[in-house]
Amino acid sequence: MAINISTYPSLSDRMMQQNKISIDENSYELTFSYDVFEDGETNSNLLEKSSTNSLFYSLYDSQGIWTPDTHNLKVSGTFIITNPIGLYGERGIAPMGSIIGLAIRWCSSTSKIRGVKIIADINKNAEKQEIPFCIVFDKAKLRGSVTFYYEFFINSNVIGSQIEQNLASTKGTIIGENQICILDIDAKEQNFPIELFEDKDAPLWKLSVSNNDPRYVPWGPEAVKIQLNKAHKDYKYINQDVKNKFSPVLLREILASAVSLYINTLQGIAKEKDPECENLLDFLNDDDMADWTPGCVAEVVKGFQSEPMNFNLISPIDTSISVHKYFDLKLGNL
Repeated sequence: MAINISTYPSLSDRMMQQNKISIDENSYELTFSYDVFEDGETNSNLLEKSSTNSLFYSLYDSQGIWTPDTHNLKVSGTFIITNPIGLYGERGIAPMGSIIGLAIRWCSSTSKIRGVKIIADINKNAEKQEIPFCIVFDKAKLRGSVTFYYEFFINSNVIGSQIEQNLASTKGTIIGENQICILDIDAKEQNFPIELFEDKDAPLWKLSVSNNDPRYVPWGPEAVKIQLNKAHKDYKYINQDVKNKFSPVLLREILASAVSLYINTLQGIAKEKDPECENLLDFLNDDDMADWTPGCVAEVVKGFQSEPMNFNLISPIDTSISVHKYFDLKLGNL
């Protein structure tokens, strides 16, 4: 397989700081909605979004109408860039006489789709440019998770001046990108609560687990949560609010390791709470499930064994393999 190594400058934090370019935080705030046909008209209903951290969004419909299999999904936002002239010229990423285009790209390994939509050309003469966009996905097209990015690309074939020969000038060349968000489509999946903390002396991530009986503790951050350390030097690789691109491999490994550790921790908690159970599977298959608190930890973990997760809870090794396989599929195309 051929490997292409870029020999021209691309968008970076350092270049943006030097050229006084900024991308507004609102550029990462997406709005989600869907179309419904009512009284002879097509109306757009907003979906509520929930986020336990800056990486993931889940969608909820307060009216109980929307599902990805029965309705479309509209993803809207406004990209806001200040001092776009800084992208051009000798100290920028494109020749002064060229055109820089802006596109939104998405990919989903679980949906087996990927795509891109060109939304505008960057106006080098504007002090601040606001670019609204809307992407529509037809019903039954999405499942699992979808990741969205913005991309800057060369949208002309203009040869730069003598001092701009190091800059990309071929139409279609990608000269900068960053992730916007990861959207969790599948409402059947139970997301692990993820929270942020700051401690210079702590590791990059840690797992917090309640020792209370999982049959009576509601699923949520009080029961279990993955904590990511903002003060750690490598945090920039897993949080898209930092403009450096995060490492999808690192993110997948953290999530898979934490979930595997949690399931194995439950093995010990289950034996403590019910000594008659030989292992976690015995605990989850208890005949007295009717006495469990609805939505409890045990109920959620029991569901991990079915679609779409298919976790194997027989042994720590089997659990680790199945959990890593799931996250490789879910987040493999980030």
